Amino acid sequence: MKITNYFNDEKKELKTVILISLILHFLSSFYSLGWYNADEQTCILEFVNFKLGFESNPCFLNIKDNSVIIDSSLKIRSWIQPFFYYLITKILFFLNFQDPIKITQIIKIITSLIAFFSSYYFYVATKNHFKNSFVKKIYLYLSFLIFYIVFFHTRTSAENFGISFLMIGLAFYFTVRTNFNYKNAFFMGLIFGFSFVFRYNLGVSIFFILLYFFIFDKKSTLLQFGYLFSAIIGIFIVVMFDIIIATWGLGNTNDIKLENFLNLNFLEDRIASLQFLLCGVYNNLCGGGSWNPKPTLYYFPFILYEFFPPLSIVIIISMIFFWSLSIKNIIFWTTLPYFIIHSFIAHKELRFIFPVLAFTPYFIAFFIHNLKPYFLENIYLQRLFKTLMFMNFIGLLFYSLYSFKPEIKVLKKIYYSDSINNIMFINSIEDVKYYESLNPFNIDNITNNYYFKFDKINLILTDKFNQDQILWSKIHCQSECVKKEQLSIKNNKSYYILKKIDSNKNIKIQLKVFKKENINKNLNHIDFKNTNYFLTKSLYVNDLFNNKKNCHLLQSSVPQWLLNFSILGLNKKLTFLSLFHCKRV
Repeated sequence: MKITNYFNDEKKELKTVILISLILHFLSSFYSLGWYNADEQTCILEFVNFKLGFESNPCFLNIKDNSVIIDSSLKIRSWIQPFFYYLITKILFFLNFQDPIKITQIIKIITSLIAFFSSYYFYVATKNHFKNSFVKKIYLYLSFLIFYIVFFHTRTSAENFGISFLMIGLAFYFTVRTNFNYKNAFFMGLIFGFSFVFRYNLGVSIFFILLYFFIFDKKSTLLQFGYLFSAIIGIFIVVMFDIIIATWGLGNTNDIKLENFLNLNFLEDRIASLQFLLCGVYNNLCGGGSWNPKPTLYYFPFILYEFFPPLSIVIIISMIFFWSLSIKNIIFWTTLPYFIIHSFIAHKELRFIFPVLAFTPYFIAFFIHNLKPYFLENIYLQRLFKTLMFMNFIGLLFYSLYSFKPEIKVLKKIYYSDSINNIMFINSIEDVKYYESLNPFNIDNITNNYYFKFDKINLILTDKFNQDQILWSKIHCQSECVKKEQLSIKNNKSYYILKKIDSNKNIKIQLKVFKKENINKNLNHIDFKNTNYFLTKSLYVNDLFNNKKNCHLLQSSVPQWLLNFSILGLNKKLTFLSLFHCKRV
């Protein structure tokens, strides 16, 4: 093949891969409802909800009403990303977009495009690190179509934004390093500054990136200090912007004035990055009690079992291989110190090392680049490689289109329907968890006023004298509310009344919990004239309604064929929500 033909094919292949990846990004933004971790809802979107004036439940903040924060001892989250989403939402409100689900989908599209750009920029800046055409092709496909990439990019999480700007900063460095100057150092500092304020723990990576320049940059010490100073100025400017936005987030625009920023107590209270550090120190770096501490090397089994095995085996091997041979590579300094420091922090979650796993395409390409003779000559390795790539693409489709909270589709059907006003929520005792609310709009006890807006939510018990007693009347059903709810369902005479905001519609949800052997008997005594909409998260109840001739399924969070898939008890492990409509016989 001629060189010119190869480059033409390479450009065509790049365009094809980018197109496929972008299509998946758009599809994921629409179909991937909900959150991977609660923080991307409570610490980002609920902050937006609060600033829009709705009653909300933002993480770590004690809210007196929908406009005042009181007694907030933990102010450890950045307001930069919520501020960005707040501006988008206000623009969408102006354009008459009011549906929170559609607004969130648009937010996810914009978020994923920023993250996609970071991957594209990083790929373009680093693809020539690998000279072999086979390795470059693998690096291309992994950079845009590795199994987790779309899932990562469509998250409204602080990790996503922080990683995106970290990769943009590294790509910028790779692009300008042959002609590095003070201006480039300053702009690089600005980019890394945004990475830091989006996710404060990325300060570890940024610190070691700056340390890298001192150790491996061959310029004079004076120039090194000059570049470092320029970069720090850029970071400082962004941190000051973070403080200003935090002042808006924790108070209002009237608090943004010079005398406040000259007040050390006020300033200290608004430096969320400092509060984040102090919180970690005072809580033993989240290393005890309810934080569920893990051993030092626990991230390796974490990756192995939770990051799509058996591909995770390849990731661990290639990651360690890269770290063993690349001490002079800036990506080494970006990832290994971060990984080591987080390994010594007892509280571990897989998302905490996403900033390391985000470089997986580079790790794997580096691994294959150094062992390519074995890949090109060994037929068994080639077959294994093709099998793993096939599994990768299956994983890509699954993670891209999988919805973490598909029950939102069912709740949307109820919320926007004019005819669904009275619902019976029927479950078996085995399907009711003692620590979760049975209000279906209270998703995972995290939110019930973000995707759907209510003025009031009352938990009501009809006592033995046929009198209604209000047990709980707040939007958020917290632990005390759940305890009252659990007691109320013992006699199956409790229900929720949810009043929609700016609407005369009330949604009544009757709570019915029976032993399995009594469910069918109780269903036969239901008056379908007064109640003909039924909700369940119980597989047994779902099957009963499906077998009733006078009932049909209106909406389900998962396909019914999947609920019938009983091999290895898969259907019993699924969390779902089904809505049925039954006619009186």
